[in-house]
Amino acid sequence: LWFVVLTGSTLRSFSGGSAEGPLLLFVTVAVTVLAAETRNEPPTLRWLAAGALAGAVLTKSEGSVAAILVIAGTVVRDRIWGRTGGLRSAVRLAAPAVFMAAMWAAIRMGHGVPLTDPIRETAMHVHLDNLDVILKVCARLLVAGTLWVGWLAPLAAVTSVRPVQPLRALPGLLVVLGIPAFAATYYLHATGNPLELIVWTFPRLIQPAISAWILCAGILCFARPETKTGTSG
Repeated sequence: LWFVVLTGSTLRSFSGGSAEGPLLLFVTVAVTVLAAETRNEPPTLRWLAAGALAGAVLTKSEGSVAAILVIAGTVVRDRIWGRTGGLRSAVRLAAPAVFMAAMWAAIRMGHGVPLTDPIRETAMHVHLDNLDVILKVCARLLVAGTLWVGWLAPLAAVTSVRPVQPLRALPGLLVVLGIPAFAATYYLHATGNPLELIVWTFPRLIQPAISAWILCAGILCFARPETKTGTSG
């Protein structure tokens, strides 16, 4: 399902040769590693997730958004699970991404490259009159070139196969909700009519969210039930 849906989405969004492919890879790796963790086993592969998040930050601007969402979801989940050493684990997970973000920002500022896109958006202005068109067009583009299969099939599986524990997949679920929300906020800053910008960018922006949704649903459906014993992080 993941391969079919993301292939259709890539074709529909004309992003096969752009940076969306590497970004999708990095976010998918990080979400898979973190959502597959269990309450009672030590998180031995977080180094891989940390490296993937660093790659996401360095690939595209929205990679930083995805990294923040994944890290936030992991920190909240670990705290609810009662894992010890949560702060230390969070720092290790976030440190490579923070370093990459700081390095890239320093390079851009050192060469006089704006940190935002002044052609597309005005960072300090919000155009609420565009909210209606943003919501309508984004909702229509959620079809993602796959006739809603990427959203509905995992939802059907999660709601019908078995009782699930959504907390386990919180790092990925925040990506599912946060990326579209970020996109809508981004379009509120667009100069002029945002229609063309939305049509061109939204199908590409939501690919990490679709990937995270399919992967999280699969993990929730087939994961073994867990006890409530806390572990160290």
